Amino acid sequence: MADQFELTDKDQIEVFLKQWAKDWIAKDVNASFAHYAKSFVPDGMSRLEWEVWRRKALARDGNIELTYVIRNVDVKGDRATVLIWQSYLSPYFKSRIGKEFVLSKQDGNWLIHREIVRESARLHHA
Repeated sequence: MADQFELTDKDQIEVFLKQWAKDWIAKDVNASFAHYAKSFVPDGMSRLEWEVWRRKALARDGNIELTYVIRNVDVKGDRATVLIWQSYLSPYFKSRIGKEFVLSKQDGNWLIHREIVRESARLHHA
């Protein structure tokens, strides 16, 4: 019988972030929203307003480029704080920001509970 390989929480979070970015790049709205906990409330707007804003952004013509570098992952039980540097580019918007995710593990899956912009540079709306 072969040994079963089990990912650590940090490994699971890295896989989760790769899929999160892949779904945004693919402009897959439903898959993108599935990464967010039902309890997710964005800063400055309601969840419904955020979803409408994101749907409009993803419906626009042109490709999205999204890359990130993980700066830190801190796991404490079923909660994790993840810091990344994120670069985002589309025909309408570009940014380089520091972002903090507060994740919660629900039914064995990591989900975004909070998403907070921490630092920004060279921000431009087209």
